[in-house]
Formats: sequence, C-alpha cells, structure tokens
Amino acid sequence: MRDIVHENPRFNVVREQRNFHGVSNDYYYVEKPSAVIVLVSVEDSILFLEVERVNQDGIKLELPGGRIENNESPVEAARRELFEETGIEANDLSSLAKTKPLPSVTTETVYAFHLSLKKLPSIFDESGNIHEGIKGWRLVNLRDIAGLCLTGSIGCSVDGFFSLLLEKSLERKL
Repeated sequence: MRDIVHENPRFNVVREQRNFHGVSNDYYYVEKPSAVIVLVSVEDSILFLEVERVNQDGIKLELPGGRIENNESPVEAARRELFEETGIEANDLSSLAKTKPLPSVTTETVYAFHLSLKKLPSIFDESGNIHEGIKGWRLVNLRDIAGLCLTGSIGCSVDGFFSLLLEKSLERKL
C-alpha cells in the first residue's frame, strides 16, 4: 500500500507498507525530482555560490545547480541552471558522476557535470548574478575543499563530495 501523506510543489512525503522478513511496517520517504550540480573549474579552483537559505544559519557555499524540470534531460537542466544562476553558457559540459545522496530517505538522484574554463566570463567582474538567495560567488582552491567541508562552510554534503571527487580526478590527470 502506498499513500502520499504530504504533497507540495517541491516534494511529496510517501508512506509505503512493506513486509521485510515477515514483519510488516510503514516506511516513509521523500519523493522528489532529480537534480543537477555543475562544477566549474578555473585552473586549480572551483566556482562556488555564496547562498543564504531560510533553513541554514548564515551564508553557505554551494555549487550552481537545481532540479530537473519535466521533459528535461540532466545535461539540459545543468546548462539551464548554470545559466540562471551564473550567466555562464555552457555547451561543452562533461558528465562527472551521479549518486543517490540519501537512498533510504529520498528518491532523488543528483547528476554532476564539469565545465573547465580558462577564466570566468566578465559577468563575474562585478557582483555576480543574484538569484534564489545567491549573495555572491567565490573561487575556492581545490586544496581548501576538505577544510571547508569539515567546518560546515559548504552547505550541501553532495557539493562537498563531488568537489573532492573532481579534485582527485584532476590530480590523476597531472
């Protein structure tokens, strides 16, 4: 038996009755659209957005990204989100990885893409693009990612994970 116990435009909370090893229980999980993030590297740094969220204290660092809309492929969503949040147009995104960040809690899959630039476009010469709580931006050296994860400065564990993955991937190429 499957019931939607809460519904809103961003996600649903679902209750499913399941029988595991002869024991019947209700299990709850969040049903939500999949998402994308884009790691924009400039030399040995990654572009992070400085974002203020209602449910977090202070400004946190996040990668550009967001949810995949209906009838949109992950790469199309990545291009759209990157442009909406930074003004960067990217035709040459490469797929980095995908993961289910909390498989026991949510149905969401997160797709990560990488864009390597020689320098940031001029849109970032001033204050960046203000969108959905974005207060600014920062280039973060790859060597500093782990420390920012440990201090909680990177607001999303998935962003930290993929940043560390990119760092290791780029190290192997050197």
